[in-house]
Amino acid sequence: MKLSPKVKKHIMKEIYALGTYHPSIPLDELFSILNRYAIDAIQEDGTPWSGFLCGEQGQCNFELVYMPTHELLKHMLVLTWYKFETGRYEIVSYIS
Repeated sequence: MKLSPKVKKHIMKEIYALGTYHPSIPLDELFSILNRYAIDAIQEDGTPWSGFLCGEQGQCNFELVYMPTHELLKHMLVLTWYKFETGRYEIVSYIS
């Protein structure tokens, strides 16, 4: 299942509004944005994603599911982070 361009645009607008620099990786905020559109990030076994991200830099691709029908979306949430010496994170995230 694909997201409509209109819905994807709205999600991206909200992700962009989070900003780039954060004291921690804003996973809860990103997942809240997705949940407003009935989308959930999932693990390999299809259950809601739970866990933590570690390391001073990295990238994670989250599989997405449309919650009402449990259909796997043909999109992913891509999250890249880099931790500065100050302890703040630079975050880049988008829906592929």
